[in-house]
Amino acid sequence: MSFLLNMLLLLAFLAFAAKRLLIYLHALQQDDYNSERLFAWIRRHQVVDRKLSAGLLGLIVLSLILPGVFVAVLMISGFSATAYLDSDPRTRSKKKLVLTARAKRIYFPALGIALLLGLIALFEGHIVSWILLVQGIPLMLVLSNKLNEPFEKKVQKKFYDEAVAKRIREEILSIHLKKKRRDPKDFA
Repeated sequence: MSFLLNMLLLLAFLAFAAKRLLIYLHALQQDDYNSERLFAWIRRHQVVDRKLSAGLLGLIVLSLILPGVFVAVLMISGFSATAYLDSDPRTRSKKKLVLTARAKRIYFPALGIALLLGLIALFEGHIVSWILLVQGIPLMLVLSNKLNEPFEKKVQKKFYDEAVAKRIREEILSIHLKKKRRDPKDFA
């Protein structure tokens, strides 16, 4: 395949992965960024990609008769169509996905993982690699979430420490006011 066709295939996969990662991020966000609960939800509702994976499986058979260029064009079409047709959880949900700072810290590394694995699948060149990537998108999100955990613990500790410090200041102010019976503005 030509370089241009390879890049189009990679871009189509990334568009698909970007949209699908948003869908799984929405579920992860509603589960308080708990990866175990995300997996339980996936198992409980049997959330796997069926349509695109079935199409890619069909392309394995077609690749025996069709030239590689046509197979690549069909793969590009499949990834692009799925990316276009998947609903966007930021706009089409009862409780919309909010791309908070934490969500972005999970989403963008997961997209980077998808890019890296997409490059590997591109050089490997077999359709089965792409099917594994399609099915592995939740794992990319969970991996990104796990990589982000040490940073999140620091952020949460900072918020906790600020809340404790504020509470201590309020208690000290309250004690002073009780003892002195003064106006709170004197301590501001």
